[in-house]
This record gives sequence, structure tokens and C-alpha cells, in this order.
Amino acid sequence: MPCTASEKTLTEVSQCPKNQLEWVIEAEKANCSSVYQTCVEAEEFVFHCVLNTKLTGFLQVCAPAKPIHGKMCPEYNIRGNIIQESLSAGCGTDRIPCPPVYLSTEAYKYQECYHSVKYNENKTENNGTEFNLHNSNCKTEITYCLELFSVLAGVLILLNVGCYFGIWRKRFMDKGNPVTQLPLSDVNCPETSAMINDRHVDHG
Repeated sequence: MPCTASEKTLTEVSQCPKNQLEWVIEAEKANCSSVYQTCVEAEEFVFHCVLNTKLTGFLQVCAPAKPIHGKMCPEYNIRGNIIQESLSAGCGTDRIPCPPVYLSTEAYKYQECYHSVKYNENKTENNGTEFNLHNSNCKTEITYCLELFSVLAGVLILLNVGCYFGIWRKRFMDKGNPVTQLPLSDVNCPETSAMINDRHVDHG
């Protein structure tokens, strides 16, 4: 049953008890029976260590025990202030599977439930790594393309400058042959040859 008094006992933890002894030690620390509440009898307001609803962490909380059905794991719903069955995390396939029905205070017996959080943490980390690698590859490809474009542009500029320099040099070195009368074979520059042909057409 929902109990708003559970909210003030809620604590995020890095792990849950792995056996009955650890569970009892943590329950004694929590001292749930001393918490003022009007939901149930004091002895029925008990310690839990369960999943959060997103399966991203563990919660210690004092709350009324609840039967968990369907070989699923218990979780704590913060909005509803209640222990409930998880819709995503099950415990029926482990070496020690959970029964079809068990109490939420026996979650420590079925460690498969707590492994659900580790699985989701690893999955999130891997997705983040893949995303970063993808971004890194994109940046590397873009940088490479820009560098290649710059090199090709530089080469084309140098070729054009060389062609024009060759023509003007030929003009001054060979005064008997004006630029407009140079044989096309004298200067190996397709762009310039086309320009010279255009001039012949214009003057012809």
C-alpha cells in the first residue's frame, strides 16, 4: 500500500545486501519501526533495498512489505510512494530463480534483480563510447577532406601561375614570335592554349 512516510526514509545507495546477514545489518541501521507513520503497524514498516523504476540505481527505503508476483523484481515508485513489481526486470532465469510469488523483503535472495542495474550501466557506457567514437571519426574525416582540398587548390594555383609565367617568359625571350603567334606545342598549358585560340578568332 502507498505510504507517504516512506519518502523521508528514501536513500540512494551504490549496492544492496548480497545475503541475509547484510540485509539484517542494514535493516538495523535504518530502524524503520521507529519512523512515525500511520500507514501500518510499526513492525510492518520495514527495510527494503530495491531498484528504482528506471533501473539505473538502488534505493533503500522503509515501506510496508508487498507480495511480488510474476517472477519480477521489486522496485520503489517514488511518485506513488509504494513498493511494486518491475515491468522490466525479472528474476526467473538466474541460478537461484525467484518463485512466482515472494515478499519484497526477500529481494536479497534473488541477486539477478540487482544485476539488472549493472547491465543497464554497461549498456549506457557502451552507447556513449560508440557515440564519441562516431563523432571522432566524423571530425577526422572532415579535417582530412579540408586538408586535401587545400593541397589540391594550392597545386592548381601553382600550375596556373607556372603556365602564365611560361608564356610571358617565352614572349620576352623569343621577340621574333609574338605571343599571339606561338605554336600551341611551345607551351604545354591547355588552359592558356584555349585562350590563345580565342584571341586568334577575335583578331582573325
